[in-house]
Amino acid sequence: MSSMNDCPYCGRQIRASSKFCKYCGQSLKICPECQELNNHDDAFCALCGTDISKVEASETIRLDERTEEVKEQGQQKIVMWPPLSPVRQIQPKPQFSVFEEGTPYKPTSIKYPYSRVRALGFLGGPLPTSTVFSATIEALGLALALIAAGVAIIGIGLAFFQILILPIMAGVLGGALLLSAPFFGIYYVSSNWLYKTFQIKRPVKSITIIWNYALGTLLFSLVGLIFAPVFIQGSALWISLAVLGGIIYLMGLIIIPLKAFLADLVYVKAAMKLRDEGKDTKEQKEDEKPKTED
Repeated sequence: MSSMNDCPYCGRQIRASSKFCKYCGQSLKICPECQELNNHDDAFCALCGTDISKVEASETIRLDERTEEVKEQGQQKIVMWPPLSPVRQIQPKPQFSVFEEGTPYKPTSIKYPYSRVRALGFLGGPLPTSTVFSATIEALGLALALIAAGVAIIGIGLAFFQILILPIMAGVLGGALLLSAPFFGIYYVSSNWLYKTFQIKRPVKSITIIWNYALGTLLFSLVGLIFAPVFIQGSALWISLAVLGGIIYLMGLIIIPLKAFLADLVYVKAAMKLRDEGKDTKEQKEDEKPKTED
């Protein structure tokens, strides 16, 4: 078993034949007479007094600058040996989010086709056919279902033409579904584009969407229906109320698709945030795994 000596720098035990301390990295001089460990700048052995000025010491291991800073702050000394290569060092990965709060990102290499007033307005410019046509065909089929329901309601009301109030009620309800069909088509195409662009699966089926859309539209039409009988009245007050009912009736055609699209937008934003957090957690776990060299 080899003999052990104390390092003159850190005081920890190392082999007597060591050229440098494996704990603090300082170079050492070994006395040729008594094998005592001495500082690399000592001229004489501290134990026997032998001249060791010509004894060569090994090169001192230099610590990383960050390690020196930790040492100066009075914390535990850390020796990085062998030093990590730049390839093995873990670099922080930039994180990007489509819905990043704060200063909005403005790309410089992309040109918006409608940054200026065009001769044909929004009718001019390119059409994103690859992302629109498939959703348009599907939206057309669903819109036809709304039109069919509206025609059926109007037909039922006309069957009771002898009673004046029933055709009016059927006309208001059925007309709401007829007028809402194009607005629904615009909403559905926009919603379908939103989910496909951000690669989020739609959480509901198309039949559920059209039912919710139809019920919301009928709710607004019922509000307008409350004022429908006033059309047969002649006073100015009743006419004013009828105009108010008509405004509410038409506002439903705009509010319902906006409300539906807002619900989709909020869902996509939450899904994007959850997906980003999942990716960050997965990448963090992979970074924490010990890396081994082949």
